[in-house]
Amino acid sequence: INFSSAPVVFSTVPASEFSPPVFSAYRSGDQTGVTNNTYVKVQLNAEEFDTAGCFDSATNYRHTPTRAGYYRYEWSVDGRGTTLTVGHSQLWKNGALAKSGSWAAHSSSVALSCGSAIVYMNGTTDYIELYGYTAAASGNLFSGSASKTYLSGSYIGP
Repeated sequence: INFSSAPVVFSTVPASEFSPPVFSAYRSGDQTGVTNNTYVKVQLNAEEFDTAGCFDSATNYRHTPTRAGYYRYEWSVDGRGTTLTVGHSQLWKNGALAKSGSWAAHSSSVALSCGSAIVYMNGTTDYIELYGYTAAASGNLFSGSASKTYLSGSYIGP
């Protein structure tokens, strides 16, 4: 071995390693008919971006990544209703509670709950959904816009 000149090293790295999958989905317009005192799936029906095409914003409103590894998720649920007393949000994995967001006391008729979590996903069958909860006298809904009710996620490593 001669180190008198710099060695040339060649490696093949998949392009996906340089651009990990990320997405941001949100509720476009208000989701009405939210049942009082019950956890309800938030119908995230719009996307800002989805680099791997793994978020379903048309049918199941869930993220099903095709790459195994750890994902960081952030979310916010804007609950509305008259005489609103509390709001809450939860991240569900495979149909069961995985992580809880903040409990939000009301501010007039608004309760904003948010959270973040790191979750391992197997890259085949695991999926993530966002659920919200409101306790109000009437008019329950999840307020929709990219800045109010959303779920975003990004791959952070194997």
